[in-house]
Amino acid sequence: GPGSASKAISDISLEVDRLGGRVSAFEMVTKKGGKIAEKDLVTVIELLMNELIKLDAIVAEGDVKLQRKMQVKRVQNYVETLDALKVKN
Repeated sequence: GPGSASKAISDISLEVDRLGGRVSAFEMVTKKGGKIAEKDLVTVIELLMNELIKLDAIVAEGDVKLQRKMQVKRVQNYVETLDALKVKN
């Protein structure tokens, strides 16, 4: 039911928060002129993509659909940031 979809999205949201923390840490490193191991960037991109796949699998309507859309957008933004870092790195 809608409760389980909402719960699934909230679990994903927590994981995206955690991954977002890693994205921010990477950004700090590059701002200071440091380098990040390519495999670390790729790993986080893959983890984010997994969350995207999970979000895609959730059947949602109304409010829950909006929550899902917001999370998808967040994940896409993080992936774009990491892609840009990969190029700069």
